Amino acid sequence: MSSVNVSNNFRNNTSVVESFRYLGIAIGMFDILAGTAGNILTIVAILKNRHLCKQPFNMFIVNLSVIDLLTACFMMPFNVLGYVLMDWPFSEYACILQAFFYFCCGYTSIVCLVAITINRFVGVVFPDRYHVYFTINTVRFNLFICWLVAPALLFPFLVISLLSHANGNKPITGWNDKQLLCTFISLPQPWLAYMKIIRGIFQFLPTFLMVAGYSTMQYYVHKSNKRHLRNVKECAKYTEQILRKHSALETSRSDSMIRIEERSGPATNWEEKMTSRSLRRTFSEDNHNTRNHSHHHEKFKKSLKCRNHSAQIRRHSETHLMYLSITICSTFTLLFFPSMAINLMQNSQSFDPRVHMAASNVTWLNSCVNPIIYVILHKGMRKEYKEILKQFSAWLRRRFCMTEVKRLEN
Repeated sequence: MSSVNVSNNFRNNTSVVESFRYLGIAIGMFDILAGTAGNILTIVAILKNRHLCKQPFNMFIVNLSVIDLLTACFMMPFNVLGYVLMDWPFSEYACILQAFFYFCCGYTSIVCLVAITINRFVGVVFPDRYHVYFTINTVRFNLFICWLVAPALLFPFLVISLLSHANGNKPITGWNDKQLLCTFISLPQPWLAYMKIIRGIFQFLPTFLMVAGYSTMQYYVHKSNKRHLRNVKECAKYTEQILRKHSALETSRSDSMIRIEERSGPATNWEEKMTSRSLRRTFSEDNHNTRNHSHHHEKFKKSLKCRNHSAQIRRHSETHLMYLSITICSTFTLLFFPSMAINLMQNSQSFDPRVHMAASNVTWLNSCVNPIIYVILHKGMRKEYKEILKQFSAWLRRRFCMTEVKRLEN
């Protein structure tokens, strides 16, 4: 009787999974197309533009795009193929390797997002030290660390799974019939604890760091804006006082000159003539100095406006990049959170297979969503995208015309 119930439950699960998998196939196909095209566009746009390529922040964006491109172009087709066939068509070793590389790509993306958060934190909170901390060599070393952390911590799972399969035992990772994915299938107690530690390192710790970092940046930006407005008002007030004082001084001196000329009248002897000339010379020199002072203060006022304007542009750029990175990290966390929460629940393996499949399908979108964010929020990237697409369409037209000419000649 129990064997009949088990058989009926297996058939019910299979039918449920078979009907629900079409949603995963649609999401996977969209992710492959949009993720591959969008991330290639992002990489080419940044590397093609010298101004974008010189910014350390954009180097982290390129790194994240490369990871997403690998996921969308090389990992997702295997996931979609498993959904279509409802089976793994290759060897068990290939499934173990595919699971390892898939988890490495996902966790490397998280490490890269933490690096982006640190980059923005230094740029906003310590702008004077930004170019000291993020030199070319420092950025390269950070990118190397981003690629190294996840494979190093996940490597024990790969080794144990390969050895278990070679010895005829059930491996830790492999084909999961309920989820139609190459993922974790058997976790004995030591490895279950290690997996929870890994998930804490790559999921809870980065979330805490990103929330704390961006909250601090938001507070600092708000405080900096208030301080900037106060400084602008004080500078404007000081400049107006200086100009008003010199204007009053010039007016009083011109009035004094008029009164002296009225009192002196026509000079009668040689001494009166010399006195009148010296007074006029003195007042003319004073007026000249006053005009020079006014000119210098006008130049000071213009330079002050230029400095305020350049500081405002720099602050606006840093704030824009901060909000861009907040959007990227928040979107990634929201898409990744369902899978993280379900896998950490007690008895999560007994849940409806559709819950695990839906959580995995939502996570797949992480490899294609960033180019969409760049199109919406990044004006420079949007401009580069348009330019690249124009050049590509022109190249296609030239190729088509050449093909038609050759065909007509033949």
